[in-house]
Amino acid sequence: MPKRIPHKLKGKVWHSTSFDNAVKIIKSGSILSNPNISTEDKWGGNSETDYPFVKSIGGISLFDFRLPESHSSELLYRWVPCQVKFSKTVWFEIDTSKLHSCFLSAEDTLVKWEKAGMTRNYMPYLEASCISPIDTQYIKSILIGDQNGGLVSEHLSIFV
Repeated sequence: MPKRIPHKLKGKVWHSTSFDNAVKIIKSGSILSNPNISTEDKWGGNSETDYPFVKSIGGISLFDFRLPESHSSELLYRWVPCQVKFSKTVWFEIDTSKLHSCFLSAEDTLVKWEKAGMTRNYMPYLEASCISPIDTQYIKSILIGDQNGGLVSEHLSIFV
């Protein structure tokens, strides 16, 4: 059964990560497509042949909750509001207007995936991508999800 999307996430584009990785992002000043993080914190494989689709095109995986179809993905139970492998998940709302042509919506990323032969892991109608580093100045808001289903607003200052 599909999991419900918390109202706070709907209608927006987000990048999710662990709390530890969020600290690294804030300290570095950017969300990167291939950050130096542990294998268990990465979605998909660690070798280039196993990379999920978005990573294989040099992109950063984003959740595009602007589409009605994105709210009913069967994969959401692993991610929302907290990834099953983390005690806390940090959600960075991304200001896509600042990304210009580097941002590919879930619809645009789906077309690119289909043209590439649909052989790599990808979440249709849900996963968008950014084909450049995302400056932390483009983070509009931050939510932190926990294993109990909580989702609270936070400020960048908690990571420093």
